[in-house]
Amino acid sequence: MSSQKQSYPRVGVGVVLFCVQTGEILVGKRKGSHGSGQWALPGGALEWKETSSSCAKRELREETGIDLNEVWHEEVHDSLDDTWEIGDDKCSFHTCESIIDDNNHWITLFRVFFVNERDVKGKEKTMEPNKCEGWIWRRPEDIQEPMFTPLRKLLRSGKLLKLFSMI
Repeated sequence: MSSQKQSYPRVGVGVVLFCVQTGEILVGKRKGSHGSGQWALPGGALEWKETSSSCAKRELREETGIDLNEVWHEEVHDSLDDTWEIGDDKCSFHTCESIIDDNNHWITLFRVFFVNERDVKGKEKTMEPNKCEGWIWRRPEDIQEPMFTPLRKLLRSGKLLKLFSMI
C-alpha cells in the first residue's frame, strides 16, 4: 500500500480459528506494518469480488500454511444450530471499525471456523516471516496487550466468550 492517505475505509477479514477441544484461537505477533509488535488474528484485506469466507481461507493458508479445505469439518460446527446463529454460512459473527492511524481506517469482518485439535495444533507455520513473528494458540482470556485494535475490540465485545461457552 502506498504511503498516500486513503480517502475511504478498507475492508479486512480476521480469521478466528477456534480449536473446539482446547478453547484456543490462533494468534500471531505482527511485524513490518501498522500494529507491529501487537497480537493479532490471521487475516488481511478483502480483494475485489472476493467473499469474506474465501478471503479468510486464502489469508489463513498464505499466513499459516493451514488449508481450511483440509481441516474444517461441517459436523463440528453444525452442532451449534440449535443455540447460536453465526451468520449466512455459519461463519461470520462480528464486525468492527478501527481507525488505526492516519493512513489506516478499516472495517473488519471476523470469520470463525471450528476445527479439531488433531487437525491443526502444531501445523501452523510462519509463512510470512516479514509480517509475523510466529503463531501461537491461546485462550482468548490469556491474550495480553499489546493487541491489534480489531482483536482488542473483538475480545471486549464479549462475543467470543459467549460463543465459546456454548461449545
